[in-house]
Amino acid sequence: MTKPAADRHLFVRAGGKVLGLALAEIEWIEADRNYVLVHAAGITHKVRDTLARLTGLPALAEFVQIHRSILVNKARVKVIHARTNSDWEATLESGAVLKVGRRYLEHVRNHLRPKLHLAPADEGWRRDTHSA
Repeated sequence: MTKPAADRHLFVRAGGKVLGLALAEIEWIEADRNYVLVHAAGITHKVRDTLARLTGLPALAEFVQIHRSILVNKARVKVIHARTNSDWEATLESGAVLKVGRRYLEHVRNHLRPKLHLAPADEGWRRDTHSA
């Protein structure tokens, strides 16, 4: 079970302990069946909770869902880039590379536009769609 806190921490019960994880240190949160894996400060914490529930927490408003099983901290995303015209990846400050789900491309575009590295051949993602 996790609880948001006004002091910008996410309190989680992991390994029999209650931990207060600073939101700024959480890089990404990954679904793992009835658990989530919280990747923070180089450590992965396994927490019994669901990604669907965490997504709705006001404390995690600065996190963006980039895949059905991944939430990322916007501040920790270094770049979003295309591997091919339909396969996109997010590279985080730690060097972790995460797949961006096709269903989430528009959502990622809306929330992480400054971090997009657009490929010239990808017409669907051009900033100026009306130019020749």
